[in-house]
Amino acid sequence: MRLTAALILILALLTIASFGCAVRSIEERSGYFLTYEVDLSSVAPENREMAMNQLVEDVARRLISLGVDDPIIAIEGSNRFNAQIYGYKELEKANSAIAQAGDKLSVSLTQINEKAITPAE
Repeated sequence: MRLTAALILILALLTIASFGCAVRSIEERSGYFLTYEVDLSSVAPENREMAMNQLVEDVARRLISLGVDDPIIAIEGSNRFNAQIYGYKELEKANSAIAQAGDKLSVSLTQINEKAITPAE
């Protein structure tokens, strides 16, 4: 039930974000696509899905508090998530905020992908 609600929320955010990109400047549509692997070994197996959902919610809150407009955070598999950050140039601060979200849940995060997003004009 929670997973279905989370998927609906992600689809709604993606729809809103795709519409918003159409009316934003090129600079605002530029950003980063980040992928993190989460070490959930310290979390009981029955609590791992809940931990990932909490982590994603906390990452989104922390990015928004930095001034990231509409970050898109999506769980990939059982121990990864992707973060799409548009219109925010301070990548080190964003990475630090994401790491702090992992620390809060006592899980370690490893960034496995960082790709700049540059839209076509």
